[in-house]
Amino acid sequence: MKLYRSPVTRNGASGGPVHRLWWPLPGINKPPGAELQYMGVRVRVWISGLVQGVGFRWAVEDEARAEGVTGWIKNLPDGRVEALFEGDEMAVRRVVEFCRRGPPLARIDDVRTALEAYSGEFDDFSIKRQ
Repeated sequence: MKLYRSPVTRNGASGGPVHRLWWPLPGINKPPGAELQYMGVRVRVWISGLVQGVGFRWAVEDEARAEGVTGWIKNLPDGRVEALFEGDEMAVRRVVEFCRRGPPLARIDDVRTALEAYSGEFDDFSIKRQ
């Protein structure tokens, strides 16, 4: 039996987006508990190695947008790159895994991650410039 998903609304208990699922069609015999809170994840990532001047940020931006992940990425003064990803857990995982490989000209020495509270504050993914 197929569930139909409504558009995202921003009225969840935490102010984040809520996807409402109907069983099986909107307005028809919706059982108790059929509405589910969207559980997105937020991960901050620091990547070190040869990651500046090799198209790393642009490659990650393309990957994040393709996966529907929101947030940003930027160069740090110490030569690392920092990124903040929000979205579906599996999509965020795939983008983080891409950061571990990088584009062809990059050399990844280390990737550090920190899980943070999901906020839903971003509408898209962008490259921050200093």
